[in-house]
Amino acid sequence: MGLTHSNEENNDGKRQILNRLSEKCDRGFKFDKDIVRKASKISFKFSTTLDEDIINLLNSQYDIDNECIHEFDVFCNKNFILTEKLKADLPWLSIFLGISHEKIKKKLQKFKISTIYTHEKWEKAEIILDSCIEPTTEFIEDVKSALKKNTNLDKIEALRKITKDYGSFYAERLVFGKAKFKEKINSNTTNEVSRTYNTELQLEVLTAQNNFSNIINNEEHEVFNYSYSKSGSTGGDDYTQWEIIEYSDIHLIFDLLDFDDSCKNLREQILDILGYRILRAGVEHLRFNLAESKPLVFPLGNELAKIDLSKCHIYASIMNENIKQMFSIRIDYVAEDTVEFIIDLIKLKKEKNDKLTKIFSKSKLTKIFSKSFKNSYPFKLCWIVVGKPGVFDFDMKVSKYPVTLRSYKYTYNDFYKESRSMLSKVIEIPKHLRTCMLSTCVLESSPEIDRFNMPIIVGTHFSPSNCSVRLFAYSSDGGSFNDDNVFGKFSLHFCAVDLDMTNDIKFGQAYVKWNRNEANRYISYGAFENPCLNQILSRKENNENFILVNLLTNCSKHQGLINVTQNEIIYGSFNSCCMNRINCKDCNEGKMAYLEIPL
Repeated sequence: MGLTHSNEENNDGKRQILNRLSEKCDRGFKFDKDIVRKASKISFKFSTTLDEDIINLLNSQYDIDNECIHEFDVFCNKNFILTEKLKADLPWLSIFLGISHEKIKKKLQKFKISTIYTHEKWEKAEIILDSCIEPTTEFIEDVKSALKKNTNLDKIEALRKITKDYGSFYAERLVFGKAKFKEKINSNTTNEVSRTYNTELQLEVLTAQNNFSNIINNEEHEVFNYSYSKSGSTGGDDYTQWEIIEYSDIHLIFDLLDFDDSCKNLREQILDILGYRILRAGVEHLRFNLAESKPLVFPLGNELAKIDLSKCHIYASIMNENIKQMFSIRIDYVAEDTVEFIIDLIKLKKEKNDKLTKIFSKSKLTKIFSKSFKNSYPFKLCWIVVGKPGVFDFDMKVSKYPVTLRSYKYTYNDFYKESRSMLSKVIEIPKHLRTCMLSTCVLESSPEIDRFNMPIIVGTHFSPSNCSVRLFAYSSDGGSFNDDNVFGKFSLHFCAVDLDMTNDIKFGQAYVKWNRNEANRYISYGAFENPCLNQILSRKENNENFILVNLLTNCSKHQGLINVTQNEIIYGSFNSCCMNRINCKDCNEGKMAYLEIPL
């Protein structure tokens, strides 16, 4: 590899070269049949008069060998795209290439036999655009017009069209000159060679040479960059013939909105349209010590690395092992970046001499379960963390979590106090009678609250009749809880699945036929005739999916929560109101919302 430098051009010469080369990089780029093309419309303009400081004149020659292990490597090498700083996640690449996640996955499949590309580059100039461009008025107005469409799907389709008109990406650093590459086929069979040559550019080059049958094992051949003449093999000093031979510091076209403070709101609007996505999900196999009076605390640690929790919401459910115990769950924000699940055993009660007493006292509970369960009870904690996508992701069809959520956070001041122990908030949810809705109670921790010794259990449910979500709290010994100081620290995470933007995932609402427990009016058992739900819950322990659930009821007297088992739904009442009460239509047949999460 040879390397030389010469920077003896005067300022007038640099100005002439800059004016000429800037015409080649005054807009975004897109891919047409796997070849980089200039966009038809101009997405950005130079914010100031072109300054010679943004151009560096070079006189460098490089010979570089690059090993291509998959089609995407081949694609980048033939288009002279520097991949060192490219993001590798599917959403970013989907916008960058303008293709679906599924097609990207195929491009990232490793070859059995790698291909070697040798680049010969004559670098003559580089232009750095990081601080001298801003979005054009036309680009901004087209984004605004897209955001005014009637539905989210129409808005997304309009945004897709913008990437076709203005390009899918732009590069802040571009190198100009001439280049060619040699391709070495490391293959032992004709099939492997054919599989390597599967991009439109490669087929186009081979067809032009009319020499496809002459490619044999380990043979080298030369092709020039498609964007300039194939005649000649040296760089030359005629800057009118220089072309882009390297794209680096690449950004998606919508990142232009970050250059102007007045446009950053448009970026946020685009992310709002894309909705909340599942950023993390997990199932924790836990055991509750029945001899302990304190709740179980489970912290989320490394699972939430690199996530800004202040902008995220968390949802969770309990999958029970059997019908003998009920658990409540809340989420404590110990700090901005620290979250703990607080899981408490609901001390269900029974009537005795018209007085409510605990089913199990500590001494009885220990005696009953010490032998069979060794003082612990197994259950599964299922959780998801949702947030706005970090990049513009328009393709949800083959995402790991193909679900779009509309998620909200409501604080104490957003509610009105419906009763001494219950808060209520009316929420307008489109198509709420068909979609899945989830909610979780959250406690913002503070020094004045002893959260480990705080005798409180919390629950939530959604009322379809008046589109309201309710949050209620009781003392863990069964009494009402109305401490406004503690209530004021509670907030609610609430979400609904977007029906129009969710694919290939099981969710919805299921009717539940409630049956009373004659021995204990605080427990009700639910049966449902829903094949989809039955299939989800009846899967074996090694199943990689789990389910989140939420109670739907129009009866405000139902203040409790549900756990699920493999066979049925369990409702545990915080007060004395069981399901299937006489003369209560809403108690006989209720609903539950469910969302299956693939892991």
